[in-house]
Amino acid sequence: MLPRNKRIGLLLIGLVFCIVTSEIVPASGLQCYHCAGDDCDDPEVTDCTIENDQCYIRIDETFSFVGMGCASTLGDDTAIANLIKSKELYVCSSAKCNGYENVPSTNECTVCDSTEDVRCAVQPSTAGRSKRCGNVPYTQCYERVDVANNGTTERGCLVDLESDDFYNCLTGQDKNCNVCVGSACNTGVIPADRKQCQRCDSESDNTCASAPTALSICPQYSANDTCVSVYESGVTRRGCSSEFTCDATSKSCEICTENGCNTANVQKRAEELYGIFQDLPLNCYTCTGDECVTSKGRIRKCNGEIYQDCLTVFDSEGVVTARGCESVIDAEYQTHCAANPELCFNCKSNGCN
Repeated sequence: MLPRNKRIGLLLIGLVFCIVTSEIVPASGLQCYHCAGDDCDDPEVTDCTIENDQCYIRIDETFSFVGMGCASTLGDDTAIANLIKSKELYVCSSAKCNGYENVPSTNECTVCDSTEDVRCAVQPSTAGRSKRCGNVPYTQCYERVDVANNGTTERGCLVDLESDDFYNCLTGQDKNCNVCVGSACNTGVIPADRKQCQRCDSESDNTCASAPTALSICPQYSANDTCVSVYESGVTRRGCSSEFTCDATSKSCEICTENGCNTANVQKRAEELYGIFQDLPLNCYTCTGDECVTSKGRIRKCNGEIYQDCLTVFDSEGVVTARGCESVIDAEYQTHCAANPELCFNCKSNGCN
């Protein structure tokens, strides 16, 4: 066993070694290429000394590389963000990622604007033109909804966006903007949960009035969009509330919230004739069971939907089992009436049942 004084000496040597090596080894361990000006033809590898540092490439107005190094040497986060916004700086986070061998390759991106071609929003794979995005290192494609411009849809080369729009899309701060790489990668639905409605009119599509098959993405994006059907001047129109709307209290109008929900036959509903000079909803006789055998029951005003009928329901022996407003009868006797429509009678005037 070593003498006590020698053991203490070895411990001190070890402690000094740990202190020295901790000062030599950088905290982040990230290595980046480093150069300036003409030296960037043959950059050298350098060690970054700041934790969570990034590598950078400085770019001039012609997108030539004029500098490389560790991003922390350029200033604080605000300074770096401003350089990125002006497209003077590219940053990355892996070892030697700012080397020539790692710069992004060019992409072929779809370029379109829904203000010029609605297909840019609703059928992006068939819209616009292809453009080579070759301004290295910013060669990505983008797709976005411009909420400030009535929810229009744009697609193109990321580098063509300006300042804050460019930065917010690149960094993901704009949740309505996606960045991607790959040929025509920017042809998806944006945002992914965008409302879809039946979109047609009965003047040009004879199925639109009663059996629409025209499900489509809404061309203008609105976070709270709904689907609409309206019957006006002999024409049924269906679409998104961001395109047009109608009076939800009118029997010729339907507004609903689920994808593709606007399929109601609003023409039939609008053309149903109710007794003249009657305030709606109707007043209907109301009874159930044995009460209906001895009397019509009490007359009551219908609640809820304004345009509903009065109904009378019979059993298989022709005995009245219920009278009332359409919404109540449908809820209780829907199965019976669906199986035996000849035993359920509706009418459209006060007390007609």
